[in-house]
Amino acid sequence: MTYKINKTDGSLIAEVIDSAIDQTTIDITLIGKNVSGYGEFINENFVKVLENFANTSQPNNPLAGQLWFDTSENRLKVYDGFGFKNGSGPIVSGTAPTTAIQGDFWIDSAENQLYFYTGAASRHPASKIWKDSQGISGFEVDTIYDTNNAPRVILKLWVATTLLGIFSKYAIPFTPRDGTSGLSGFTGTISPGFNQGTLSGMKFHVTATTANALLDAYGNSKTVENFIATSGTSTIATDINGFGTLVIQNGTPLILGPSANSEIRVDNNAFQIVSNNSGQNFLLKVKNSSGLVDAITVNSLNERVGIFNNAPTVTLDVNGDVLISGDLTVNGATTTISTTELTVEDKNIIIANVGSPTNITAAGAGITIRGTTNKTIAWNDHTSYTSFDISESINLAAGKSLYINGTEILNSTGLSAAITSAPGIISFGPQIEVTVDNLYLNNNRLSSLDTNGNIELAPDGTGNVVLIGSPKITGLADPTSDQDATTKIWTETYTRARTIPLSLDITGLNSAGIAAVLDDIAPTSYYEEGTRARIHCTAQVITYPAVVLTNSTSPVTTGDFVKHYIAVDKNGGNQNQPVLEDFDINSLNLGSATVTVTRSLKIFEIQSSLWTDITGP
Repeated sequence: MTYKINKTDGSLIAEVIDSAIDQTTIDITLIGKNVSGYGEFINENFVKVLENFANTSQPNNPLAGQLWFDTSENRLKVYDGFGFKNGSGPIVSGTAPTTAIQGDFWIDSAENQLYFYTGAASRHPASKIWKDSQGISGFEVDTIYDTNNAPRVILKLWVATTLLGIFSKYAIPFTPRDGTSGLSGFTGTISPGFNQGTLSGMKFHVTATTANALLDAYGNSKTVENFIATSGTSTIATDINGFGTLVIQNGTPLILGPSANSEIRVDNNAFQIVSNNSGQNFLLKVKNSSGLVDAITVNSLNERVGIFNNAPTVTLDVNGDVLISGDLTVNGATTTISTTELTVEDKNIIIANVGSPTNITAAGAGITIRGTTNKTIAWNDHTSYTSFDISESINLAAGKSLYINGTEILNSTGLSAAITSAPGIISFGPQIEVTVDNLYLNNNRLSSLDTNGNIELAPDGTGNVVLIGSPKITGLADPTSDQDATTKIWTETYTRARTIPLSLDITGLNSAGIAAVLDDIAPTSYYEEGTRARIHCTAQVITYPAVVLTNSTSPVTTGDFVKHYIAVDKNGGNQNQPVLEDFDINSLNLGSATVTVTRSLKIFEIQSSLWTDITGP
């Protein structure tokens, strides 16, 4: 019988025939009649309902009102016929939910803000007014402690994580107990009202009608008593030390003299002290132990300046030493220096400094020293080279050297190690020692400076290494390769001690006979004791067919021989026995001979000046 499965509202959801199960209509297994093993399906259905279909993905065939525990969010959700919604608590996600309804709360996990929904697509923030991406902004109420551990409620003003300042209601300034901890961007004490933070350039860009004081560029407070009015009578207040400063900000701040004789002018280009009378001199006086003296005198009629000289005779007339820390430029035909000694601190003297210098304008530039004859150091541009031409010898002091481009070339003992080539030199005087690359020549020895290095002689083409006067080459080591030269003794020893190979027919010879033949071929006096001879020996044996003699009662001639038989004494019991009586051979043919060759190896060694067979058994 088919089972008809209805929902709570009475509507049919599925029909399950006998012995069948349905696992696709809804998310639990529907069991037909007579299903084998139905207990397992029933138990699993209970488990699924008990755990609310707990899984990271939603059920495949949900019904409206079905619960699902989303294990990816650890949240219980309910199916409303269109999708699963949170069953309780706010929605937490990094993006706005698409199924929210009025009254839902959503925590934006990306910005850490709480929103509430007034409609399906309308939401409003219900927490802080700034986003994480903006940084803390706005007012923050905080309680801090002063250095006496008293709590102080303050109001911080933030913009984009920058503390602009702190509002305080306390009449007496206080210092935070923990310093700048929690007050990043603020230092110092907190006074009543608004206290500015450390933000550079912090200002209130509004118009203020009154102020107690103004701050100068150094942070000093200036009250009204420190200022001078532009009209009427005004005084300059002094600080507690009795000092004050007058600032006049106009182009002609001072005019002096009964007839406005002099004035001070100021503009963006210059500070001027101006004389309004024609021919009026300018004097700057200082006082020393002698009284007032003229430090600077400006003669306006003659256009002269005197320094500690009140009657200058030239444009600049200085009485005393002159120290010029910068450059000195003299534009004239002649510069005369009348001193016993000239000291120039500068490191560089430029000569022939004209507007467009060339080698032509520089030719002949140098130094001339007067004497009986002029001594000169002059630069010249010769036809094929340029050089400094020096008229006299150069004598270097002891221990000094001649350098080129920072490299020592010559000293009092000889050329320096930096000289690696001298292509123009075609001959040398007698040398005590010479080093060329890795070769060292001293006395009559040529040696290598390179560890284990060779000394090579390399004639060109077919040229040879030739020794003049038939000298001997001595001190040779024993050779190790085919192309090594040898000594006389090594050659003799090698040759005399070398094994002698030969072949020998020893037919009819024993060891003594072989030794005799060997001594004829290689006398032991020519070889070293222990020299060996390896002898390939051959021995021959010749055989012929056998001669067969057959007995007969009467002489029979067979071939080339005759057999004769005689009777033997019959009393002896030996009758009819063959006895050779006479034997004649005429042109006996025995057939083809057989030659048998035996080969062997024998080893002989010179022992006590004798060839001795050591072949062994």
